[in-house]
Amino acid sequence: MAVYSLRPWPVPLSGPCAGESRDKKDLVYLDADGHVKSSKPVDEKLVERRKEGVHPGKVMRVVDGRHSGLLCEVVALEPKEEGRSERARVRLLPSHETVTVRCMELGERQEERPGSRGDAQDSDRDRAEPSSSKHHHRHGAKRDGDDRSTRADQADKRQRSGSTGAAGLPPRAAVEEQQRPSGEEVEEEGTPWLAANIRVKVVDKRVRGGKLYLKKGVVVDVSQPTVCDVHFPDIRETVQHLRQSQLETVVPSQEGTPVLVLRGRLRGRRGRLLKRNTETGLAAVQLTSDLSLHKLSLDDISEFAGGHEED
Repeated sequence: MAVYSLRPWPVPLSGPCAGESRDKKDLVYLDADGHVKSSKPVDEKLVERRKEGVHPGKVMRVVDGRHSGLLCEVVALEPKEEGRSERARVRLLPSHETVTVRCMELGERQEERPGSRGDAQDSDRDRAEPSSSKHHHRHGAKRDGDDRSTRADQADKRQRSGSTGAAGLPPRAAVEEQQRPSGEEVEEEGTPWLAANIRVKVVDKRVRGGKLYLKKGVVVDVSQPTVCDVHFPDIRETVQHLRQSQLETVVPSQEGTPVLVLRGRLRGRRGRLLKRNTETGLAAVQLTSDLSLHKLSLDDISEFAGGHEED
């Protein structure tokens, strides 16, 4: 005689099956313009719904502040601090330099800058109406780096279009034209401070289409008082005919680093950095020639990457 068990059949616990994820993605269908649609063609794929707000991995646009207009990828959100606005570390595109910005300065990727009708029209307006000189100080607003098109960029386009001479060099007329600043540019350049072997940083977003924005390099030649060639170790390339207004000096953070005085009665003198204060914008420098101590503006010195011979 057969005996049957009266025990109930075991019920499996709820949970994901093998190969399935516990977290379900919110999938939607987007049309060619990026709008969410309730129905989709059979051969089209669903994509994950875009998350609103600032979060790591999201590509956004900087809509305010010094880096306004640039695309960026959010790297991480910084810990919240009382009395301080929320901030995020972002990787600027296409230069891939990492900076910290306020979250309120970030907008959606398609968002335009306030008061503009698109980056292309902004660029055209800037080229037609050169902005007034705006100086960026480490303890204040922008120094020597406003956004406008350059004669060097225009000459470089003509060179790439095929108008070149022997050994691939641009014609003499093109070189003279790109090095000859207009009246507005001469006024905006201010007092010449360029010198060989100093470390500088690109602050013009238009240089090489933004690929060199915030990149640091070393001045290898000063062809005009306010025009120089800069070598960028990161890309292993020397860029010619950069203007002074497209650059800013780089003051080292490490004490004892060699510096060069660029303005004032001590211009051309070498020394070493003893201390710097970004709040006051001042630095203590000891000259190498007579060991005298001086309090100088951060704008008047730059890291020196040359030799150690006496000045």
